[in-house]
Amino acid sequence: ELNTPILSAIGHEEDSSIADFVSDIVAITPTAAAHLLAGDFKKLVTNLQHAHIQLNQHITSTIKNQQQSLDLQLQTLKTVHPKQQITLQKQQLSNQKTRMNSILTNKLKTNKQSFSLLKQKLYNNTPDIEFAKTIIKQQINKLNHLSNLRFTESKNQHLLAMTKLNDQNPLKILSQGYSYTTNLDDNRSTVTSNKQVKKGSRIETILKSGRIYAKITEHFDE
Repeated sequence: ELNTPILSAIGHEEDSSIADFVSDIVAITPTAAAHLLAGDFKKLVTNLQHAHIQLNQHITSTIKNQQQSLDLQLQTLKTVHPKQQITLQKQQLSNQKTRMNSILTNKLKTNKQSFSLLKQKLYNNTPDIEFAKTIIKQQINKLNHLSNLRFTESKNQHLLAMTKLNDQNPLKILSQGYSYTTNLDDNRSTVTSNKQVKKGSRIETILKSGRIYAKITEHFDE
């Protein structure tokens, strides 16, 4: 027994040949046989195009969702302080980058396997094998190009986010001569105005190197 489908198309309706009895499908003419094969080929090409569209939509949606999540985390980071929070955010960004790379890699691998199966079906069901190979090769090249483009874009966005994150690092700001002052008598609230302290208030000032504890003796309005 053969696993390869057999199509008989002798073209003599009045006669029954041995090939008609042992074949899987009998066509009344060679032209009818060609129509049977061409129909499957068109369907496979349509499925291939549909799979390409779905993959493109999934990759775009994944990158968009990850970008929105990244923007939200960056916004949250702006409202909190210090070093431990920044370290945590860096780790989360790194984990997201790893997960995104894993998702893209797995999705690409899965779709390449799907294309391989479609390619095998085309080999088994169409006489125009070279044409089918050309179509599949073009689709795979487009898929690889799109995946590389999306990955590069995502990588650049992560690098930009890390640069912004580094620019907002309190330690970097402190190294430029700035300081961070809190009111020890008000649950260490951040002092941004002289109206937040009064005479006798105890304050703590954090510098790039070390801390200064002081007591307010006077304050002046500008």
